[in-house]
Amino acid sequence: MNSNDGKPPTQRRLRLPLSRRQFCLGCAWGSVAAGLAGTAYATGRFLAPRVLYEPPAIFRAGRPEDYPMGTVSEAYKEQERVWLVRRPQGLYALVAVCTHLGCTPNWIEGEGLFKCPCHGSVFTPEGDVVAGPAPEPLYRAPLTLDPDGRLVVGTGVLGIRLPGQANRTPRREGPEYVVKA
Repeated sequence: MNSNDGKPPTQRRLRLPLSRRQFCLGCAWGSVAAGLAGTAYATGRFLAPRVLYEPPAIFRAGRPEDYPMGTVSEAYKEQERVWLVRRPQGLYALVAVCTHLGCTPNWIEGEGLFKCPCHGSVFTPEGDVVAGPAPEPLYRAPLTLDPDGRLVVGTGVLGIRLPGQANRTPRREGPEYVVKA
């Protein structure tokens, strides 16, 4: 079958809208434009402020007199993941996160122990491991008194440990962890 130019279809040249040179130049300039756009985006992200709008990492837990001797308060267990424990050595805040896999243990009043329902770890009211797979005692949250005499519990880094502290005993004593009241 012949076309209008008189040549068979196998010998006809295809006419493209762009030449090879125009296509390569377009690809090159497109690559330059993409690189400049990426650089401009990275520069803009660097100059824009990165602010975390998070709730404060502390909460007020009333006065020391609100917690009778020998009790464990579960008032902040659900919302703040902290128990307030009053013992003869003072008042302290235990983090309600099992050190095994991060489950939330339960306070068993009749036995006087914290028990993890998932894997069976058992802790004393001081946070020490009695049984189970938990490798470390429960962490303590920083606890201080404000000028008005109210308890201020720090919840910024509950249960988080820096890599250099991996094999150290967690800090549990001291004025920032036990309020003598």
